[in-house]
Amino acid sequence: MRPEGGGGGVCTVANCFGGGSTGGGGSQNPNLSISAVPGDGENTLTFALSSGNADSFNIYWSTSPDTTTPTWNKIEGVTSPFLHDNLSNGIPRFYGVTAVSGGSESDPSAVVGAMPGKWTQLDQVTVIDPPARDSHTAVYNPTTDKMIVFGGKTQGIAATTLQDLWVLSNASGASAGNPVWTSPNVSSPPPIRASHTAVYDKQTNKMIVFAGSGSTDGASLLKQDLWSLSNADNSGVAPTWLPLSQSGQLPSNRWGHAAVYDEQADIMIVFGGAQTGVAIFNDVWVLEDATQFIPTWRQISMPATGGPSARCCMAVGYDSTNRRMIVFGGSGFGQSGPVQLGDLWTLTFDATFQTATWKELTPSGGTAPSARCCAASFWDGSKFLLFGGGTFNNSSDDKIYAFVLQDDTFATANGPSGGPPARTFPTAVPAGHFLLFGGTESFAALNDLWRLE
Repeated sequence: MRPEGGGGGVCTVANCFGGGSTGGGGSQNPNLSISAVPGDGENTLTFALSSGNADSFNIYWSTSPDTTTPTWNKIEGVTSPFLHDNLSNGIPRFYGVTAVSGGSESDPSAVVGAMPGKWTQLDQVTVIDPPARDSHTAVYNPTTDKMIVFGGKTQGIAATTLQDLWVLSNASGASAGNPVWTSPNVSSPPPIRASHTAVYDKQTNKMIVFAGSGSTDGASLLKQDLWSLSNADNSGVAPTWLPLSQSGQLPSNRWGHAAVYDEQADIMIVFGGAQTGVAIFNDVWVLEDATQFIPTWRQISMPATGGPSARCCMAVGYDSTNRRMIVFGGSGFGQSGPVQLGDLWTLTFDATFQTATWKELTPSGGTAPSARCCAASFWDGSKFLLFGGGTFNNSSDDKIYAFVLQDDTFATANGPSGGPPARTFPTAVPAGHFLLFGGTESFAALNDLWRLE
């Protein structure tokens, strides 16, 4: 076992990781493999040669996947399996391994990623918990440590679309005691809906809800529907719903679209979505003065080619520092029907949000998630986190994935599994790193609550 940062000094990348090793060649060793399984404060590394023998192995690791950086940490003379422990949870680490035989060191393996962490299912102290659901929305107020959940739909023979509002106090667990659900009394709520979007402004404590479907099958679209919820986190005064007047050219009705919010500019950004049996979109819209009484819509002109294909139910996040929306996967439409997507794109805006540029990022390390729609995701300030998803009816896996983005590439670190069961259409907010609620697995809706420590 070695503590974080321990073991044998450092290795210059040019000599050890891609630029020519003592074994010669400077490329990945096709006979050398490595895998990494994360746990609580640790990553377990397993490695082997497919042929031949080695006296020992050297592990190289870094918190950056970029093999052009000057140094990686080096742990010498190890055997498989190797436990890299005493690590801080939530920080992705990237690993490669070389084989040592007769004093010579081989070319390195491919790079793999792992992010240590621990899933905890949270007890929810309340008289009545929210009904199990999927296709809902959730936002988070870090100032009051509250998560706000709205709408969605149930499953089963009597499946129905919802319009209820729930607030979870002590969402991050920073205060003593368990999280507590309340269902505020609100008058004149918006129509029932699922597969809508919601964004939140913590400065004004307002949630903005846009579009979606009034039916469980996506066939009954809400027409150009925009609502504001004041005092959204139910602090002191009851929340109040208000339908918003809208100026400018309005977007088409849709469900399964994505929306993110730039708090400094007070702008909501909308991408994609679908009209069941009619159309699927890849258009981009901004809603200016989103928290004001009469916000204004404006479509962003995009090149006819060079951006993502039309899609719905994609995973998104927003990096406010760089004014960029991050889009992964989703469901598109091919010649034989729906097709799941596995591409990663960024949409970067200029300082005035008048223009934007799409860029597709290519994989550079780790194993990217399989193509999927219907996952929960957000940008946590340094990386893009994703959990769940699959097809509309079947989830892919129970892993969490951390995407580390660079200018033109991304690397992926697998987080711990064995926590929340796999699911589609859950939500997640950045309360205590990653707080997951609800979703559906095998046509059974869920209302469980999980935190990744």
